[in-house]
Amino acid sequence: MKRKLQNFSLHQVYILGNFILIAHETILMALSRRVDGAIKHRIKLKPIVLHAKTYCFEVKNRHFTISNK
Repeated sequence: MKRKLQNFSLHQVYILGNFILIAHETILMALSRRVDGAIKHRIKLKPIVLHAKTYCFEVKNRHFTISNK
């Protein structure tokens, strides 16, 4: 289950397992979390736009959907 962390004007941030997901209007970024909150990897993903500000993408064979409502 996805958990919303914060609301922003341009994007929303979710935490999903070991990933922090940021849904931008044009791109999606998946930031893999590490101990002490240090971010070691940043992956830019091309989103599949299902409808306005809703994105569907895959990270490491796991399928996620983010809705920016």
